[in-house]
Amino acid sequence: QGHAAAVELLLQAGADTGLRGLGRTALEWANVENHATTVAVLRRHATALAVVKARAAKAEEEMMARTAAAEEAMAALLAEERLHDVSLPQKNKRGRKKTVERHSCPCHTSPLYTLEAATSPTEPTLAR
Repeated sequence: QGHAAAVELLLQAGADTGLRGLGRTALEWANVENHATTVAVLRRHATALAVVKARAAKAEEEMMARTAAAEEAMAALLAEERLHDVSLPQKNKRGRKKTVERHSCPCHTSPLYTLEAATSPTEPTLAR
């Protein structure tokens, strides 16, 4: 007999097919006892479990690759930010707003991207 329906219920409930009873797994016992239906149920479960594990491993690998790429991009952005550090508008001795650039790289001296005096002392604006 083999009780394939009972085995399916146990598998759905999360039964561990790797456990051994008297030195054999459930699949080994089903083979020894010639319970073909139970063998088929256990093999189908093992195949589905292998597919799920393979997909999980692939998803984990992809997530790790995306995380590494994001960390690399963040490091590059932080490095670029340090390279192009520009101070916020400040007031001169007469109380007028001024903007001080700390360096003269093309991205800050280009007519398309120059810092103008901001409407508030803490928010620079970009002219385009």
